[in-house]
Amino acid sequence: MGKRQNSERLRTFLGMPTRSSKFLLCSWCLVLLAIIGPTSQVHGNPVSLKLFPFGPQNDDAVVTRDVDDVSSPELRLQTPIMFYGTQYTGVYVNQNGLISFLTDIPTFVNMQFPLDYPTIAPFYSDVDTRVAGSVYYRESQSDELLERARTLFADHFTSAVNFVPSSLLIVSWDNVGYFDRKSDKTNTYQLVIASDGGESYVAMIYDKIDWIQGTGKNPNLPDAKAQAGLIAGNGGPHHSLKGSGTDQVSSLNKRSNINEDGVWVFRIGRIGDKIEVPDLNVNMVESSSEASSSCAAGGFTSCHSSANCVDYEPGFCCQCTRGFYGNGRVCLQNDVPVRFNGKVKGVLNGMAIDDADLFSYILPQDGRSYTAVAKIPERLGYDLQAVIVLGTSIGWLFSTSGRGAPNGFMLTGGLFNYTADINFYQTGQKVQVHQNFLGLDVFSHMRVDTRLHGSLPLVPVGKSIEIVDLKMEFTRVAPGTIRSRSSHTYRVEGTSVDNPFSLVQTIEYDECPWAAPVPPELDTTTMKVGKNYIVYDAGQGIGRYAITSTITPVDGDDPCKENKDKCGPSSSCVVEGDDFRCICNLGYEQQYNYEATDVNPNDPPQCVDIDECQVGTSTCDVTAVCINYPGSYRCECPPGYSGDGYTCTKIMTCTDIQCGPNAACIEIPGGQPECRCLPGYYGDGLYCYEHTGVEIPDNSPPDCRQVRDLCDPFAECIYSRSSDSYICSCQPGYHGDGLVCHREPTESCEIENNCHPEADCRLDETAQEYICVCRSGYQGDGYVCMRSGGYDGQDGEAAAPSPICVLGSCYCATGYEYDDLRGVCVPLTETVSSGETNNNNEMQCDVLPQMCDINAVCMYNSNVGRYSCQCKTGYAGNGRECSPQDFCSSHSECSAYGECAYDSVELRYSCRCREGFTGDGKECRPKSDAGCDILRNCDANAQCAWDSNQSKYACECKPGYEGDGLQCQEDLLSCNTLQNCGENAECGYDTESRSYKCQCLTGYEGDGFRCRSTVPCYQDPLVCDANAVCSVSQRSREWTCQCKPGYQGDGHTCKEAVPLGGGEFLVVTKGMSLIKVPLGGGRAVPLVVEPFQTAIGIDIDCPNQQIYWSDVATRTIKMASFNGTDRGTFLEAEIGSPEGLAIDPVSQTIYWTDSLKDTIEVASLKSKLRKTVISTGLVNPRGIAVYPQRGRLFWSDWNRDYPKIEYSGLDGQERQILVGEGLALPNSLVVDRATEELCWADAGTHKIECVGIDGRNRRNYVAKIKYPFGLAIGPETFYWSDWETKKVERASRQSGEISTGYDVHLGGTGKLYGIVYVPATCPHVYSPCDYNSCGEERLCLPNARGGRSCMCPDGELNCQNLL
Repeated sequence: MGKRQNSERLRTFLGMPTRSSKFLLCSWCLVLLAIIGPTSQVHGNPVSLKLFPFGPQNDDAVVTRDVDDVSSPELRLQTPIMFYGTQYTGVYVNQNGLISFLTDIPTFVNMQFPLDYPTIAPFYSDVDTRVAGSVYYRESQSDELLERARTLFADHFTSAVNFVPSSLLIVSWDNVGYFDRKSDKTNTYQLVIASDGGESYVAMIYDKIDWIQGTGKNPNLPDAKAQAGLIAGNGGPHHSLKGSGTDQVSSLNKRSNINEDGVWVFRIGRIGDKIEVPDLNVNMVESSSEASSSCAAGGFTSCHSSANCVDYEPGFCCQCTRGFYGNGRVCLQNDVPVRFNGKVKGVLNGMAIDDADLFSYILPQDGRSYTAVAKIPERLGYDLQAVIVLGTSIGWLFSTSGRGAPNGFMLTGGLFNYTADINFYQTGQKVQVHQNFLGLDVFSHMRVDTRLHGSLPLVPVGKSIEIVDLKMEFTRVAPGTIRSRSSHTYRVEGTSVDNPFSLVQTIEYDECPWAAPVPPELDTTTMKVGKNYIVYDAGQGIGRYAITSTITPVDGDDPCKENKDKCGPSSSCVVEGDDFRCICNLGYEQQYNYEATDVNPNDPPQCVDIDECQVGTSTCDVTAVCINYPGSYRCECPPGYSGDGYTCTKIMTCTDIQCGPNAACIEIPGGQPECRCLPGYYGDGLYCYEHTGVEIPDNSPPDCRQVRDLCDPFAECIYSRSSDSYICSCQPGYHGDGLVCHREPTESCEIENNCHPEADCRLDETAQEYICVCRSGYQGDGYVCMRSGGYDGQDGEAAAPSPICVLGSCYCATGYEYDDLRGVCVPLTETVSSGETNNNNEMQCDVLPQMCDINAVCMYNSNVGRYSCQCKTGYAGNGRECSPQDFCSSHSECSAYGECAYDSVELRYSCRCREGFTGDGKECRPKSDAGCDILRNCDANAQCAWDSNQSKYACECKPGYEGDGLQCQEDLLSCNTLQNCGENAECGYDTESRSYKCQCLTGYEGDGFRCRSTVPCYQDPLVCDANAVCSVSQRSREWTCQCKPGYQGDGHTCKEAVPLGGGEFLVVTKGMSLIKVPLGGGRAVPLVVEPFQTAIGIDIDCPNQQIYWSDVATRTIKMASFNGTDRGTFLEAEIGSPEGLAIDPVSQTIYWTDSLKDTIEVASLKSKLRKTVISTGLVNPRGIAVYPQRGRLFWSDWNRDYPKIEYSGLDGQERQILVGEGLALPNSLVVDRATEELCWADAGTHKIECVGIDGRNRRNYVAKIKYPFGLAIGPETFYWSDWETKKVERASRQSGEISTGYDVHLGGTGKLYGIVYVPATCPHVYSPCDYNSCGEERLCLPNARGGRSCMCPDGELNCQNLL
């Protein structure tokens, strides 16, 4: 179609007269110019006619202008929008340059596409309309505009020839500014979606682009450059416009995919996983600049904003301006540090590297680069040091330039493919390195993906390698191809043996075809590498490569200029030292003729293709197809898989999932298949229930009135006031969630002996309680057991149905009845009583030996005169089925220091010694290094506490006593000398302990250091604070002192509460993000997003309204205000893997667990003085909590052999075990100050439990949760982050009833980790350090005795602790 036809269509699209009506053109123009001038106006600002009409005069709604990061309410659409095959009936218009489906996204999430939700983003950036601009939106059914849109799409899509839209969604960003309140530059662009209810097309129209990123809310990370694209969401496909996330995004208004500047159109409706681009009347792809013949014709849009476009004949090239360097399409400012990040995969020495991280920091002005490869196991880490190109490839890119020689970035702009072949010819080992340098990301950081393959010489553990200065010559052998060959040696630390290796490097990139990047004399350059520092850090699993590199022209004449013609086909001439060498091109190898006798060593190499697919050097995915072709190969994922061939992922279909009855599998284009209930049924697709016909109001949660037979037979459907819905509740005498109810025995089976005859009473190690367990070959709940597999019947007969047993009563289908002896259903005519047998027709094992179990033998039984199967010794059963015979059935059969436990290897129960004891389980004796936590041998006046010198628990005399802990005598320096008793206490002689002790006065109770009145407050209201009242606590049901509204404390002391504003909320860490979850309504929104962090632990300094969190990726502890601003790094030195984190807001200290260093440390929030309080006896410390009022520090140790929860004083003294049994994977800890309990979430037992801070009254609050990680407590609610449900879940603290959780979709796809509750008003917390500090040189840390310790920071030799 010619240019004239295109012009006619453009006039129709713009709403202008066509040539067929040219007789009206003159008068039309005069009227138009008289009314609006050459352009239209919105609030006085000229707007291009290519935009659809918008603004108040078109009845548009407007997004709130005077608030940053805001979205519109949901716009309910009259005509649904079809997007990636899914129909949406509502849309949210977000201030920051995008619309979203399913949820609003008001906050600017500083991350690279794709986002998590389905979105369409014409220009995603940190928009700020508080000073400049507006965001307008409406749904229109204007006939004129519908026709204009129909013509536009029909002209450019074959699929739209018959498309007739019935509605348009028009969203306009008019002269919008950028964060923070900037208005010196503004942007204007528009999004138009045309739909007919079943199909949709979109137009993105750009009028003016003056800025591409905000000033940034995070001082440590710049804002991402604006991104434009379409995202299916939920990990599905996405499509980005050309230039999205790069400097060229500023040219979207000058580019197009239909040859009209600033106009981009796509089909987005009934498509698969790929957005459809125009296929009619398009002469070029994606951008008119790509085929432009000159700068003026649009070529300048391909150049960087800091580059000049230079015309050549017949094309153009880009050149960076002064003060910048690069290839013109990508330019960096001189002397500004550069960061790299990427992934490393492959196989070396037979060991797979699956997901290692590469980081690099470059100082271009010095040519110095620091490269680190993390997550490398020690078995491979020392050997990896020899792969020096992991550092030198980046060094080539940013070498300092001498005498006009270009470094790699000046040639490639950071976009190139790199291959290195390392040949350790003395040992015959080879390694191939493939690196794909991907250029700058949206944060102006470089990206590189690395693949390694081959074998390396072994480097002894603990040794580094030493390499002298390197020299490499790089020759440009063809446009866009640079090659190098060099020889080097390295030595292992402490040896004098040289280990030689050769290095062949190939670099392939795109260069401007119209002009050579350098003059011919610079085709060969020399890179010199010095100050090599290569080491493997086993403690952190990181290989480090630090080098300094310079690049200069080759010294003397280039020998390849005269000799390159001597090289044969498929080979290149490269400079090596002062000579040249012909080397085979990438993908070829030299062919040797070992039988020839007249070989001339000066002859060029005979190069033949390497079939990488056949020799196994390809890096294709194991499921991919490898296709060889001359000089290279390619990888293709097979049908049913998606990916680039190097990584292939199976495309899930309905054949891969199993839906429940009354459900059907639905294929979702570009997404995962889903199970959906059939019409008339309700559920999640796995379980679908028939509707009962009960009318439930709209928007109400479903309840048991809607679903038939939802509740257990021993449950009732009752109204729940807390959830305002009908729920299943077990009847009295039964327990469970209502869907399944179990009988509650009055006593455990160990006492009541109420198990089925084919069941045993065994200890459940996880729950630490005795339960009934059916024996091998039987199934059931232990109270009722039936034989597995049912009754087979006679020859040719169908298998009988399995019985249904409920609490001792079993039932069979019609035509069958239950056989008590065999535990199966049998036909009514074949019931066998206990006294009957029929041996006449039964097959014997001497004829059919295979009828016996593998652990049985066929033996003649003279008593019955027949052969029968008999289980071997150590096994029990009927001979046809034999199972390992348990060696014990209860703890009483084992040693007093042993237990009867299941052996997963022998598949039977046997006696084993408990932790700290050794023996066969029948007889157990303490291990030689057992501590008092095992021996329980302390004196009555001693306590079992951690001894850091012995690295075990040891007996320690209590205050007021002296001795070795096994025997303790009164210490003369008791309270009668120290005078250290608390208020309402006195020092008196205790006849039982035969020493002086602090004792509370009559009418008071406590430990003698802290005493409270025992008189109930209803008898003496004066025991309460003046700002408290005496009332019944809803939780304890007892009379207690409770602070009045507006005050906080324990009731005995109350202080005025300071409201924070904004209501109560949660903050949860999600890898790269911190997410705020409002509890008073509203959606979860990101507070902090840093793409390169992994946030784990979190806590708050409530009085100062600060959030602190641990980042295991950067090994730092970070901080920000409650609103996410004022971000910064609190600590970054000498931190291994910080996980749990807790804050004492009174002492102004922060505690954290370090699972790499196996320590617990503390630091002052003010001075940052640090001290390690626990450094021994830790295996994998995880959760941590503090209780300043009692001077207690609690932590969990994820020791899989002996998980436990310990505590000490906040000064690290008086360490003891709080909980040592019934734990599996204790994650987060939190203190319930109201009940003085420590609570924890256990991902192994799937429970939330609490115990008094003194170790008594352990209680199970919430059961049957999935995989909890973080735990927080609100006034009436437990909150936890769950890895399996991927939500923030919640449950009542009183009943344990689980309610609907909170979705946390934004902020990346990482797991949910730590969680903290932020109250509406900060609680008042007491601490000895509140009124008694330790000066500026020491840390004030409360101790467990009600006082405080003044502790010296680590490393202070001239300081003494004051305990």
